Amino acid sequence: MYKITIIIPHKNVPSLLQRCIDSIPNRDDIKIVIVDDNSDRNSVDFDNFPGKGRKNVFHVFSKEDLGGGGARNVGLRHAEGEWILFADSDDFFNKGLSDFIDEYTRSDADLIVFDTNSVLSDTLAPVENRENIVSMFKERYDENILRYCHHTVWGKMFRHEMIRKHKIQFQEVAASNDAFFAACAGVFAEKVKFCPDAVYCCTVRRGSICTRLTLDIVEARIFVVETVNRFLKENGISTKYWMNRLGPLFNLKGLSKRKFIAAFVMYFWQTPCLLYTSPSPRDRTRS
Repeated sequence: MYKITIIIPHKNVPSLLQRCIDSIPNRDDIKIVIVDDNSDRNSVDFDNFPGKGRKNVFHVFSKEDLGGGGARNVGLRHAEGEWILFADSDDFFNKGLSDFIDEYTRSDADLIVFDTNSVLSDTLAPVENRENIVSMFKERYDENILRYCHHTVWGKMFRHEMIRKHKIQFQEVAASNDAFFAACAGVFAEKVKFCPDAVYCCTVRRGSICTRLTLDIVEARIFVVETVNRFLKENGISTKYWMNRLGPLFNLKGLSKRKFIAAFVMYFWQTPCLLYTSPSPRDRTRS
């Protein structure tokens, strides 16, 4: 019945979730899975929860705090169809989504990467794009940039069978939970296709996890960088496509000098392997 499933984790922003749902065409071949991550009843009216009454919306209500990664993993268990899209509940899709689905779900690729734009969440005023990897790809036209340097799952469409075959899951961490999933998809996709249209709008919102710097968030980002780079190394991906750990490290400096020194020593201890940039056979065949 369904051609595509769109998975949306949610916590405490029902009006923004409703905006996201409204941006999705009401089509019989689209299934929307909303995973509510134990929202606060003071913030959400569960009797009038966004999407109720719309026949293609499926709700999962968690009684425990899953985090974004855990909520997305739950959503994957309820996914149907050939393709998977992900959206954050405070973002939304642009008007071209229906045309994009009609054209690119016929593709023989495993991973479709499309352009995005960014706005302020409350005013919708345009701001600098939160994702500059597509611009880098347009400058260099290096497919490996899309495969290994694009660390989000929004801005992409994934073949469902690839996810099932390789048992790709989200890391259940405090931040950057989608980077490892994105890296796995980049490695396992047999074919990648690029769509130049800005299909998705990523908003900038005060108080979101992307704008907060707490110790658990920064440590989670460092952990994610280490696991992603280890995975890329195990699969023979050149270090020039690895995640940069210096940004989270310097964020750590302002939160815990002791932990910053320990992490920085570890970084320099690993530096020799980071300097190796000779292309692997995989890079050569996909460049």
